[in-house]
Amino acid sequence: MQIRIKGYSFQLSEPYAEGHSLTRQEAQAMNALRVENISNNVRKLVAQAVAGLPDGDLLAPAVLLEIQEEITRYDSQYSFGERVAAPPRRGDLEIAAREIARELVLAGAREQGLELSEDEAEVLVAQMAQTPKVLEAAHAAATAKRRALADELEELISD
Repeated sequence: MQIRIKGYSFQLSEPYAEGHSLTRQEAQAMNALRVENISNNVRKLVAQAVAGLPDGDLLAPAVLLEIQEEITRYDSQYSFGERVAAPPRRGDLEIAAREIARELVLAGAREQGLELSEDEAEVLVAQMAQTPKVLEAAHAAATAKRRALADELEELISD
């Protein structure tokens, strides 16, 4: 294999081939590279989930569980040299719909004196997030958020 440095070509060996046995250090290096690659590919997923939170708030355990499931799915498909599509990023509308649905589900459960497990609540949130009323409210919330951000940006630019 050739590398180029400052316009000069140099030859390197390629000691690894399919079936090669790795030393402990080689395995550690390969695992570290794999972790770094996966981390880089899923970082946007986490950043997007955190972006909608007010300062100081933490992600809900159900949201963390959902993100972990997406990362686990990506991790199970990852292979060096193969392009695996990064987990889908959530759009503003989906994020807003899930936040509204979560509030409605939790408020409804409290009103009825029900205790829902995280899994039960998450199933209800996912269902409710797809209803027309919630999607309409989410659209309004996402639009308002975009407008507020545009106004802030305009204010920063004009100062």
